[in-house]
Amino acid sequence: MNLFSHLPGFRPSCELLLLALATVAAVGCGRATPVGAVPAPSVTLAVAPPKCTDRAYRFEPPSSSLEVVGGSAFGDELLRIERFVAVLTEDRKVLSLRLEADFRSLHADSAKTEKFIKSPDYFDVERFPALKFTSTEIRLTEAPSRYRVEGALELHGVTRQSAFDASIELDDAHALMTIELTIDRYDYDIRTSPALEAFLDRSLRVWVRFQAAHAEPAEACGLAPATPRSF
Repeated sequence: MNLFSHLPGFRPSCELLLLALATVAAVGCGRATPVGAVPAPSVTLAVAPPKCTDRAYRFEPPSSSLEVVGGSAFGDELLRIERFVAVLTEDRKVLSLRLEADFRSLHADSAKTEKFIKSPDYFDVERFPALKFTSTEIRLTEAPSRYRVEGALELHGVTRQSAFDASIELDDAHALMTIELTIDRYDYDIRTSPALEAFLDRSLRVWVRFQAAHAEPAEACGLAPATPRSF
């Protein structure tokens, strides 16, 4: 059923725009630093090797998932990012995380919605294809396996200092990292017309589940993923 069809004068393009606002997978709050209007380079997802002297774990599909949910007055829209890579390392009990996601691999159940959210009319994935996160601190909280993660997030031409909570379980055989968080899309200049904004949640929910077997540092930190799927 078309969730928007009962609105007088509502056009299909508006529906697509509403659904498109769920595309931003990001974290935290802070002071925005605009990036110049220079087209971003292609996303290779070759995460630069951090210190990998102790344990290292590499996360990517299909064993790991990165999803975004956008809400509105008419319901939610789930979107999946199908191409990403993250590396979690432990060096003398100090954890670090690096993530790159390719928004060109964003998948929605509706082909029309997917086409629109990738277009220059909204997310412009050819110009801004990458989401990048590099942690500056990951510290254990008072709760077992609960950590506070802080770092720099680059998204859609804006870089912000971000912070979020994560559950992290590590041993010599595997790693499991889960995150459920909300962000304010206005922090990343994701807005539409005032008429449509009245029906949309400013908050976006991000669901992350990273799971991987233990890998040798060179394997986890030095390899790029396979050739990306074409859209």
